[in-house]
Amino acid sequence: MIPTKNFLLSAITLSLFYMCSSPDDESSSPAPAIETFGAWGPAFADQTSNFQQTRTGSNGTVQTRDVTVTESSVSLDANERQDGIDLNNDGDSVDYYTITETTYSASIGGSFSETSFVITKDQESNFFTVNFGIWSTINGSTPIPIIYRDQMTGQEEVIEALMAYEILDEDFNTYTATGDVTCFTKEDSALPDGASGEIILAEDYAIFDVYGLDPNDYLIYQEDFDLLSSYGISKVGMYYSMEIIDFQDVSALFSGVSIYATSPSLSEDLVFYTLGYSMLLNYVDSEGFAEFVCQNSSKSKQPKESIFRELKEIFKDKGRNLKSIQLKSKESIHRDLINTLENKI
Repeated sequence: MIPTKNFLLSAITLSLFYMCSSPDDESSSPAPAIETFGAWGPAFADQTSNFQQTRTGSNGTVQTRDVTVTESSVSLDANERQDGIDLNNDGDSVDYYTITETTYSASIGGSFSETSFVITKDQESNFFTVNFGIWSTINGSTPIPIIYRDQMTGQEEVIEALMAYEILDEDFNTYTATGDVTCFTKEDSALPDGASGEIILAEDYAIFDVYGLDPNDYLIYQEDFDLLSSYGISKVGMYYSMEIIDFQDVSALFSGVSIYATSPSLSEDLVFYTLGYSMLLNYVDSEGFAEFVCQNSSKSKQPKESIFRELKEIFKDKGRNLKSIQLKSKESIHRDLINTLENKI
């Protein structure tokens, strides 16, 4: 038999245990809620230098971070005429400029680019700057004949010779070749001692007038030397004219070169002969033409000496009947010649 005293003590202890404990303990604390954060700001959009971003959590916590912005750029030098644009709105498309694309990248990811330009050389619009490039008497691989016209007799012949003009922004160079279109020789354009020149430039034509040249380098027939001597003239001149004419499918450069003499005793110019060239644009820069320039050729001593030397060779055995002297202005001669060349294109 279980003792009554011990039984009652056990019952009381068990009752107290159940009274003081339960499955749901009302005295325990609830778990805290997880804090959420919004987007970082300001967003990376157009910042070009380092900046700081912040964000605020749902419980009021403020976080910050540093954003590093790096930049890289690529620049290109160009001329407005390449695309026919006028970046600086000065009314022409011949200025040099540098265009730069700068890319900004953020350490957190993302990038954007900005494009800028600066005019590096502001030029006037004239025959040189507008018609920059290599013009030659070659159409594809076919030479364009050069016209020789004796202004004393009216005799006209076709010359098989190759010519090229390298028109630069402020000057032009002349190249000649003899039958081989892969080897052009650059002629020396320096004026000899005692010679002087005049230049007239417009957008679609140019005129160069050089006087004080040695007739031995340019005259062909003895009769011309005698005629020059009879007027007491010791020097000759070279008159260039260039003109650009735009056709439907192509632009052509027409050039005339006259050898002439003048004197106060003459009412008009004494023009001995004229050469007429029809040229097409082959290259828009000198780099494309470089492979056709003779690498080991020496410069000539006089402008276009090779073509005039060739003329002497062509006509040395040909007769010429000089019955009368025809005086005519070199300007009107060139106007007639360019009209003739234009009709042949």
